[in-house]
This record gives sequence, structure tokens and C-alpha cells, in this order.
Amino acid sequence: MIFLIFLCIYGTFHLYFFIKVKNTFPALTLGGLLLLSLFLGLMMTGPFLLRLMEYGLPDGYTRFFAHLIYFWMGFIFLFFILSLLVDIIICFNFLIEHITHYRHSLWRPPRAVCFYVPVCLALLICFYGIYEAAHPQIRHWIIETEKAPPQEKPFRVVQITDVHFGIAMTNKQARRIVAAVRETQPDLLVCTGDILDGRPRSLFPQ
Repeated sequence: MIFLIFLCIYGTFHLYFFIKVKNTFPALTLGGLLLLSLFLGLMMTGPFLLRLMEYGLPDGYTRFFAHLIYFWMGFIFLFFILSLLVDIIICFNFLIEHITHYRHSLWRPPRAVCFYVPVCLALLICFYGIYEAAHPQIRHWIIETEKAPPQEKPFRVVQITDVHFGIAMTNKQARRIVAAVRETQPDLLVCTGDILDGRPRSLFPQ
């Protein structure tokens, strides 16, 4: 059931992207539409293909495909949200024109603008996310409570979450996270979810 729900939602994102490309570039040939369909089909099934690749292909090829798939998943989701927001604004504008019979559009940008703006914004957000993931930040919080027993030094808790140790993460990135945790010298380490992703066999020897 979860598989079908994911496929329906994720497939809707790709169908929406296909329609947007087709409407933005009406001169696109049948061959171009076919290539676009094949690419979108590969990207849509990519998360499932990636799990199969982890069992057979070398880590280098699988890691490259994982980076491509995860980047695309973020991009297509952001594009869908941003482009849908643009469509809602345009529909609202048309509704005002219909009600008021005022023909001078408040905001009616060309189709190319409606396509390229969400694309560029989605790409910028994705690249910013990559930068943030490559430069993890440590935030310090001091919690004072009378419920804790008296002690000479504060009790230090370190929480990590959503690190996704797996094929998409290199050993260098994993060591950076481990080094950052060790540097804080925690009394207690709390892992609150999404620690492993797939089969992180490349990390086990480390």
C-alpha cells in the first residue's frame, strides 16, 4: 500500500513536469517527447532501481546514481510546489478578470517564465541543500532543570538525526560527522531517526 501511494504521488510530480515541458516547448518533436518520457520514467523508478543496484554493482556506479536520484527527487518536489503556486496565482488572476470583466491582466507572464522561474528556484534550493549537507552545523542548547541530580559538571547530550549513512555518503563525510560528535565529548549520544539508508556496506569496514 505504501509503495502504491508513493508511486502515485511521485508519478504525479513527473506527469506534471512532463505537461509543463510540453506546454512550454510546443515545437518539441515526437522524438524529444519520447526521450523526455524515458528520462522521467527512469527518474520515477530510480529509487527502486537504486536498491537493486546496491546488491550487484560496484559502489562507485551506485553512488553516482544515488546522487542523481536524490538530487532529482528534491528538485522535482520543489518544482512541483513552486510551479503549482504559480499556477494558482494565475488561476486566481483569471478568476478576478472573469468576475470584474477587467481585461487588463494583473499578472500574466509568458509560459517560459512560468517554467524557468520554478526550475531556477528549485535548483538554487537543491544546491543550497547540498552545501548545507556538506557543512553540518553544531547548535548548543543549555537546559536548566531542578529535576536533574546535582553534579560537578553539566550532563552533555548530543543529538544527531537524518544523517542517512549509506551508499550516497562517502567515508570522508561519515568521518567528518563522527569527528564532530567526538569533539563535543558527549555523556550521551541520541540518534533520533534516518540513520541508515539502504545497505551501507561501504561504511562497515570503517
